[in-house]
Amino acid sequence: MISFELHHLFLLLILWCRFLFLFRIIIQSRSHHISIHFIRCTELILRGVSPEMTIVGVSDSKGGVFLKSGLDLAKLLLHKQQSGSVINFNNGSTTLNSSQELYNLAKQEGLQIVIDVSPVDLKTGGPALPILQDALSNSIHCVLANKAPLVLDYQNLSALATSNNVSLLFSATVCGGLPVINVGRRDLRGAKFQQISGIFNSTSNYVLAEMEKGKTVQQAIKEAQEIGIAEADPSLDIEGYDTANKLVIITNSVMKYACTLSDVQLEGIENVTKKDIDVAKEQGETIRLVATSTVNDDNTISMSVCPTRVTKDSFFGRCSDTSMCVQFDTDIFETIELKTNEKGVYPTSAAVLRDCFDICESR
Repeated sequence: MISFELHHLFLLLILWCRFLFLFRIIIQSRSHHISIHFIRCTELILRGVSPEMTIVGVSDSKGGVFLKSGLDLAKLLLHKQQSGSVINFNNGSTTLNSSQELYNLAKQEGLQIVIDVSPVDLKTGGPALPILQDALSNSIHCVLANKAPLVLDYQNLSALATSNNVSLLFSATVCGGLPVINVGRRDLRGAKFQQISGIFNSTSNYVLAEMEKGKTVQQAIKEAQEIGIAEADPSLDIEGYDTANKLVIITNSVMKYACTLSDVQLEGIENVTKKDIDVAKEQGETIRLVATSTVNDDNTISMSVCPTRVTKDSFFGRCSDTSMCVQFDTDIFETIELKTNEKGVYPTSAAVLRDCFDICESR
């Protein structure tokens, strides 16, 4: 399943390589943009820079289609735009009633990788969670861009992956294409983390930047929605939950400290006023929504997400507009800072593909 957390429609794709891949993809309402996005991702696969893969199955909220010999993605996208669903795609494909049915069929055909990109459901984990649990239990690799299963069930999913000797990869869940998880887990191996902090949500960062220009929170949110970087309901971004979700994933997986969303001291930017912005500006500072996990003297970890005043010329102060960043404070590697400026969904897709390629090339 692949995830961009955009709107409420989703697709479930299955790719056949030496492995069979199961993709769930959220489709943006601006269908032309997503069509180009999908085609570019497919071109990346087909032009030989990655293991050879063929898309054999897709499902959305109305049902799914499966064709082991491979689906024509461009035609399927056009069909989706014209009909509102991938069902009844013909061309020899089999129509299915749900993503669960598609998963069951793919599993029978030798499914090897499940990729979850379904919408974030912090109450139940959505339909993806039981699929992921079953997949890992049956020695099927899993790649996620959907944060909810990791926020709700990381320790169990990780244990299932370990006990069944399969990969659970999720670099796309934190800051899109910025390799926060990969750097923390792989490149900083052996380090003791003293603190990991960052700006993990581009929508809230954009809103704060626009408020510095004199706009209110409401005006900035409306503009973010108009240019397509904020959802119709931006509450997860503005109230800090999206940032907190990412902090929970980082703390569990990189710092190896078991935690849940309830462990995060959380405050969003909904109460930041123009006066707050102006006072900070007068003192050479700016306000950012900063997430922090800090190791205490007793080896417990304190976690927080809150609006924070930082100097304008600091690393966080220079992370403005739609930018996101992370700072690792360690013992042997000292301090490492990473930053990205992503204005679209392509980097998230690329991160999902990156994880798929890692699995293919390691087997």
